Amino acid sequence: MGFFSCPDWVTMSLISKAVIPAAGLGTRQYPASSGVRKEFFPLVDADGYAKPVIHMVVEEALAAAEAACIVCRPGAADEFARYFRTMPAELRHRFEGKDWAFEWSERLEALGRRLTYVEQPTQQGLGHAVWCARQWLGKDRFLVLLGDHVYVSHSGQRCSQRLCEAFGEDSVTALLPVSADGVERFGVVRGSLEDGDRLSAEGFIEKPDPQTARRECRIEGLPEGRYLAHFGMHVFTPGVLDVLEEMIRDDRRDDGEFQLTTAQDTLCRREPYHGLVMDGAHFDMGTPAGMLEAQMALALSGRLRSEAKTTWRRLNEEIEGP
Repeated sequence: MGFFSCPDWVTMSLISKAVIPAAGLGTRQYPASSGVRKEFFPLVDADGYAKPVIHMVVEEALAAAEAACIVCRPGAADEFARYFRTMPAELRHRFEGKDWAFEWSERLEALGRRLTYVEQPTQQGLGHAVWCARQWLGKDRFLVLLGDHVYVSHSGQRCSQRLCEAFGEDSVTALLPVSADGVERFGVVRGSLEDGDRLSAEGFIEKPDPQTARRECRIEGLPEGRYLAHFGMHVFTPGVLDVLEEMIRDDRRDDGEFQLTTAQDTLCRREPYHGLVMDGAHFDMGTPAGMLEAQMALALSGRLRSEAKTTWRRLNEEIEGP
């Protein structure tokens, strides 16, 4: 029988809907992304099974939500749907005696029944991608996870579950500490710590330079030169869709796109908004270095930890020499 580290399909849903933006071109992963959609790049997960990134993100989303919507490029929905289905009948004889494969086949189909697909007609930013799912979302509070990020919890609870439980019915963004030399890669929060890992958010700045971060994003209680940045996971009230609607109506863009960070910054001034410092890590699969780091982290935190450590030592000796 197969090994599943956490039977997410039997957990009680904490939120009704999740959105997974997955319409990027994968330019930072060229030339591989010219042959394989970046969301289908494979990794060996902590449970020891090889999966495409989108599978891992869907599992993370559906551990907390009843259903999820993948926002994809025009024509891509069929490719995602073909993956999240039971094994084709003509292949079943090739897996005779491999019970774990049939378990995964059933689970893929079960995941697929909880997925919806919405197209983002043109690449106009992350905020625009979330806005494209507005009709499916309706008036529900919803979870957003990035389609090219891998999330690794350091506790016994998935990151998505912890975030959805954190702050009642308000919006909340998952955060991670970063140093001054890392702020230009992330959206960074302004606010004040409330209780250890919880923060009252006052605003967000997209990829500030270190000088701007020092001037506007300093948080009392954090060491000098340390800030709190996007972890790549959010829970939003429907209010964020109203903000995005206004931004798109007024053609209010940053760097040519409708930025989700800009919508968050506006939402902070309209309703209560929180941040939660996560007990975990995220890895951006959109870059070769992020992909490599993600695989190393999954290997060292999961079922194949012993094999990974042995292999790591052996390769170090072979490459570096005694």
